[in-house]
Amino acid sequence: MADPLHVVVTFPVLGDFVQRVGGDGVTVTSLVGAGADAHVYEPTPADAGVLARADLIVVNGLGFEGFIDRLIAASGSAAPVVVASDGVTLQEAGGHDDHDHHDHGDDAPDPHAFQSIDNALIYIDNITQALCGLDAENCDTYQARQGEAHAEFAALNVELHAALTGAGAQDHVLLVPHNAFAYFGAAYGLTFEAPQGLSTESEPSAADLAALLRALRDEGAAAAFPVSGASDRLVARLAAELSIPLGAPLYAENFSAADGPAADFIAMQRHNVGAIIAALQGE
Repeated sequence: MADPLHVVVTFPVLGDFVQRVGGDGVTVTSLVGAGADAHVYEPTPADAGVLARADLIVVNGLGFEGFIDRLIAASGSAAPVVVASDGVTLQEAGGHDDHDHHDHGDDAPDPHAFQSIDNALIYIDNITQALCGLDAENCDTYQARQGEAHAEFAALNVELHAALTGAGAQDHVLLVPHNAFAYFGAAYGLTFEAPQGLSTESEPSAADLAALLRALRDEGAAAAFPVSGASDRLVARLAAELSIPLGAPLYAENFSAADGPAADFIAMQRHNVGAIIAALQGE
């Protein structure tokens, strides 16, 4: 048996997708670890070495990884780079802010395209094509796993729609710290507002916060949620001022530890939907 392909991804969601398709034909290394914040990640010299040894590099694209182009150039890696989001229909971020400044323009799309299951399957397809291009001998196996992922994710999508509909949880306005849920909201009939922009690094002004509070009161915001790995200071303050419940943390672009509630993509999606339903039902 040939040695597994060494695939380097920028953050764990991509690693989950690669592992689902690649199985034991790949070893996956994620530059950003579970629980870390990809928006503020600072690459290390060791990361350049990891990239230099890669057979394939998988990135999200859409400006998500502000560090990756420089890091790949510094590493001297000759590995092909797959932009996993290629082909998704872009969704503009929600919110009333215009102060985001982290590698995105004011009108930049939300780069968290994987938060939609339909888009996650596009990621899976792009990864499958890349693995087949590198390892044609095992392409049939990769394509079989691609089909399994399509079936599993489609069933998950039906499950989550049914849970939200059954709980009457759709058509609500929800508050989160930063704009990471535009695709998730579009998929499930929810509107997400945020005091920060597309990145956890952005800081709203007092005028931004005042405008957001007015908008949230007008829209009738129903609940607020911290996001794992990011500060909950602003969202907790706004939830208190609006007298709305503060739910369990959602997962935007990372996973929990292996023994946590969101250890992979499917668990993350189920956790987020469950947390939203629980907060809206006052649990």
